[in-house]
Amino acid sequence: MTTKYQRPTSAYVGGNALANRDKYQSDASAQPKVSISSQKMDGDFNYIIDALNEIDEASGTASSIANRLSLSLNADGSLKASASNVLDDWVTHNVSNLNRVDASTVTMAGDMTGVYTANRRVRLIVSGVPLFAHVASAVQSASVTTIELVDITDANGNIQTIDTAPSAIAYAPIFAGASGNLNYRFESLITTGLELVSDSGLFVLNDTSVAGETYALRSNGGALEIVQNTGTQSVPVWTVRATINNTGIILASGSVGSSQLASSAVTNTKVASGAITVAKLNSASATDGQVLTADGSGGAAFEDAGGIWELISSADATGAADIDFTSGFTSGYSKWVIMGEGLTTTNSTQVRLRLSTDGGATFITTSSYDWIATDYGSINTLNRELGVNYISLSPRVPYTSGTAHLTYLEIGLTGLTNSGGRKPITYRVMDTRNANPIHYIGGGMNDTTDPINGVRITTDSGNFSGGKFYLYGIKNA
Repeated sequence: MTTKYQRPTSAYVGGNALANRDKYQSDASAQPKVSISSQKMDGDFNYIIDALNEIDEASGTASSIANRLSLSLNADGSLKASASNVLDDWVTHNVSNLNRVDASTVTMAGDMTGVYTANRRVRLIVSGVPLFAHVASAVQSASVTTIELVDITDANGNIQTIDTAPSAIAYAPIFAGASGNLNYRFESLITTGLELVSDSGLFVLNDTSVAGETYALRSNGGALEIVQNTGTQSVPVWTVRATINNTGIILASGSVGSSQLASSAVTNTKVASGAITVAKLNSASATDGQVLTADGSGGAAFEDAGGIWELISSADATGAADIDFTSGFTSGYSKWVIMGEGLTTTNSTQVRLRLSTDGGATFITTSSYDWIATDYGSINTLNRELGVNYISLSPRVPYTSGTAHLTYLEIGLTGLTNSGGRKPITYRVMDTRNANPIHYIGGGMNDTTDPINGVRITTDSGNFSGGKFYLYGIKNA
C-alpha cells in the first residue's frame, strides 16, 4: 500500500463541489447548538465505506485493483507486451451452419444482417487459410442469412475464392471508410460502374448507357485481354475482343471491317514491315496460281488468274531434232504462245511445225497443212505451200550448216481446244543470214477439225545445236 494520502495537518475544507462539507461545523456554531448525533456519524461513515466497496469491485478476482491493472499495464501506464500480443483486429463470431454457396457467397443460421452490414470487413478460415473480404450485401430469409462478399484476398493481397465451406468467420470491430475511421484501397476508386470479380480474375466495366454493354479486363496467359459479355448478367459469357501482349495488339477475327477504318486510314507507313504475312491473307483457302482480287463491293477473294500469260512448260533444244509440247492445251486457256530463243542447228535445215490430236502419241504428217510467209531481208519474197505435211517456220532457202540463227521465234495458237473448224497458227521469226537481219512473218493451218492437244517443232534434217523453247498460255478470266 502506498502512503500518498495522509491526514491533513490543519482543517481540510474539501473540494468546492463537495456538498455539506461543513455541516458539523455549522451544527457546532448554531444557536442553539445542534448535537452531533451518532446517526449522522454512522451515516457519513457508511456512505464512505459503500463507495470504497464499489471501487474495490473493480479489482475483480484479483486481490486489489492494483494487482488487476498490473496484469496488463506497466507502472508508466503503457501496455505490457503480454497484453499487446494477444490483441486482435477481429471479433470471432460463433455462428451455426456456416456454409458455402459459391466462390463469393456464404450462409449462416439466424438473422445476422445487423452484424454483416455493407462494406464491413470479414475474415474467413477456408481450408485452414485466412481469407479477407468486404461485405457487399446481407439478406435474411427463412432464418438464414446469405452474405455476398467482394474483394476476397489472402494475407498477401492475392485474389482468392471460397472453394470449400469456411470453418470460421470473424468480423472487424470497426467499420471502414465513411462508416468508420479506416480507409481501404478500394476507396481510392470511383466504384460506380466498376466491379472486381474475384472468381474469374475480371475487372468489369459496366456500361451505364442505354446500350448496356459490359466489358472487362483480365490477365490471361501473359497477355491482357479485353473481353465482352456476350451472355447475360446472371450467366456471363466473356468473349475476347482484343489481346495485348509483348508482340503488340491482336484483334479478334472479323473485328476490323471497312466501317471500322476511315477512308485511306491504312497506309504503307501504318503497317510494319513483314506484318502482313501469308497467314494473315487467309491464303490457305487459295489454290495454286490463284490471285487476290476485289469483287467491286468492298470485298476480296482468291480467284483464278485470268488474262495473263502463264508459263506452262519449257524445253532445252540442244541435241534434239523434235521438241514436243503435249500438256497445257486445255479449256483453262484461251490462247497459247511458243517462244524459241538462241536457236541454232547442226545442218542446213528448215524448222517446221506439226500438230497432234491424241496428246502426242502421233503427229499429223498427211498433206493437210497450208502455210504462207513473207521474208523481209536479203531475199524479200513471198512463200506459200498448200497441201503439204508441215508448216514452215523459217525461210525456204536453207542455211549453211551451223549458221542458222533463229534469234527469236514466236508462234501464236488459238482455238486449239475447239471442235470443228480449222485451227489458225501465226508466227514470226527474227533471223540473221550472213550478218544481215531477216524478219520472217507467216501463218498456216491444218485441215483437222478435232481439238489439238499436242504441238511438235522439228527440223527437216539434223538437230538443234542450241537454244530453248517455252510454252505459255493465257488463262481464262
